Amino acid sequence: MAKKVTSKRSKASHAESKEQVFAPPYAGDLEDIKSVRTSFRLSQEGSKALVWLAQDANVKLQGVLTHLAYALLMDRSVRDTKQSAESEQGSLLDRIRQAASDLDPKTRDTSARKTYVVDKLVPQIFNGIAKAFGLSRDLLVDLALKIKRAERQAKADSRRMHYEHAKREIDELLSKADDLKEHLQEVLDEHDPILNRLGLVGVVIMNLSLSIESYLNQGTRIDPEDYSQSC
Repeated sequence: MAKKVTSKRSKASHAESKEQVFAPPYAGDLEDIKSVRTSFRLSQEGSKALVWLAQDANVKLQGVLTHLAYALLMDRSVRDTKQSAESEQGSLLDRIRQAASDLDPKTRDTSARKTYVVDKLVPQIFNGIAKAFGLSRDLLVDLALKIKRAERQAKADSRRMHYEHAKREIDELLSKADDLKEHLQEVLDEHDPILNRLGLVGVVIMNLSLSIESYLNQGTRIDPEDYSQSC
């Protein structure tokens, strides 16, 4: 039986990479930055989007709000540039303003005010951008959260479709590798290095297939360097 191929990369390193999905664009940990308590009145859908984004990126709610504030700040600085103008969807702020104009106050879902601990600059950023665009701060945050969730959900759905297709092709490759190994076993010595190395290739392919299956069924991220990962 072929030996398992292992990677030097640690599980901790993999966990750290997941938390970078919503990392703020500055150096240092959130714990090193002075935090404040602030309240936001979010719709039910907005609150669910905040929780979903945190769970999807494996970060705290604080991390999502911090990332969102700096994303809006950066978006504001480039929204009038050539790159933003050429964007198919327009800037995030453009989409927020459009969503705000499309809102029907009569159909807006109920909202609730909740308090969060955030980087002290976050409320200032939200307040400044909301004022500049003629929106309430809470509406700005609420719409931004819902738009971000929709974006990430669309990407996740697209990735899932491609992963399903990739798994089918990888499983076909594994079947061909097994057939090749059986054929070579008939003509080569039992301890021939070709058989040994082909067996290792088969284990890597099998583990990749199992990792994809785990992602599809449980959402487990695939480590790009841990070739022994199978679930």
